[in-house]
Amino acid sequence: MPFDSKFYQASNLLKTGNDKEFAKIIIEAYMATEWVCRDYPNHCNHYFSKYIPGVFNGTREIIVCYIVARIAAVAILKKDNEEQKISTLYVNPAYRKCGLGTEILEKSFAWLGTTSPLITIADYKINQFAHYIKKYDWIETQLLPVGYYNNHSREHIFNSKVLESTP
Repeated sequence: MPFDSKFYQASNLLKTGNDKEFAKIIIEAYMATEWVCRDYPNHCNHYFSKYIPGVFNGTREIIVCYIVARIAAVAILKKDNEEQKISTLYVNPAYRKCGLGTEILEKSFAWLGTTSPLITIADYKINQFAHYIKKYDWIETQLLPVGYYNNHSREHIFNSKVLESTP
């Protein structure tokens, strides 16, 4: 990758007692991903009531990449007995198409223990993810109707068991 990137895992910051850096990346990761509320209206509630507590209990992870003190990418992950999931994957538009998406995915796969995690992708974003879907042989297992997460897009689910069709 042509940039000087630094990756941080929230759980590692907790383990090393780096509370200020942990708090910083948690807030900055939320601010960088706040836009997903358009597609997933419960993102704010889930982020602070599930994702953050999950980092403390080991079922969630937040991986952040900084380039020149600016967030370039974020992955929000879930791993428990039932699923290994990429809940949110974001690469800043200024850093797309330079390998950063692959790099943060590889770090996510290492934490999740799989290259075929559960991931849902809104229909209008499928083209953005087409390269990764092909590269990692992700299998679409279900297409959720408009209204499952929001009232403007359908969700393509990859690598999972079939979910019920209502929220």
